[in-house]
Amino acid sequence: MVIPLNEYSVREACKKFRKWGVEAVAVSLSWSVVNPSHERRVKEIVEEKMPGAQVAISSDVLPIIREWRRTAATVFNVYIYSCLTEYLYGMEERLRTMGLKVPLLIVQNIGGCTTTKKGVMKPVFICSSGPAAGPASGIFFGVEEENIITIDMGGTSFDTSLIRNRESAYTEDLTLLNIPLGVSAVDVHSIGAGGGSVAWIDPGGALRVGPQHTCRSLLQQKDRTRRRSAEKLHLGLLFPPVKLPLGFLLCYGKTKNPYK
Repeated sequence: MVIPLNEYSVREACKKFRKWGVEAVAVSLSWSVVNPSHERRVKEIVEEKMPGAQVAISSDVLPIIREWRRTAATVFNVYIYSCLTEYLYGMEERLRTMGLKVPLLIVQNIGGCTTTKKGVMKPVFICSSGPAAGPASGIFFGVEEENIITIDMGGTSFDTSLIRNRESAYTEDLTLLNIPLGVSAVDVHSIGAGGGSVAWIDPGGALRVGPQHTCRSLLQQKDRTRRRSAEKLHLGLLFPPVKLPLGFLLCYGKTKNPYK
């Protein structure tokens, strides 16, 4: 190490953070991927001066060269750590009380699964992870195919992925709320047009679909919106009566002219 860490500046920053009510700190220093000693020392100081605050360092979260992706991943990691930890551990406990006897596995956006304990250590790899299971399922069920296009449609999105030579493609452009996450992930393209996506009219009078969605009753109306399934029925893409899960029965008379 050529230049020692300026620990005074770190302590001064912690004073400002406490004054501002900061609850989580992300640390990303140049070339920590080669020598993480400064980041680790910064973490020690922050934990000492800001008890109870969550601290994440880039050399632990995503030890790769170039600061942008490494920093973005570290910021997201520490930002969602507390709420995700509470959610996953709470869900695991509830499942155990319901009789679950095997470990709870969490899908990762890089593909594959991890345990709850390991998943909460790097929650950035759980962001937008649901669609990553689609390509793996496609490879499993398309056992005799080399090249596959997977389609995974749920209540909120329509997800597609291209598999070549039985291998999933990966991307570094994964975003959340239009902000890059920084991590490599299974390349899945999603549009807001799932079974529960909401159709709406924009200020210019054009028809839009998603990304909003609703989990309410299939035929329930709110303002100028209707459920996607009601649209399909009206447009002739579904033929009444349509039987749906949970005992719902979709009838044309109740969905006719859904935008009037």
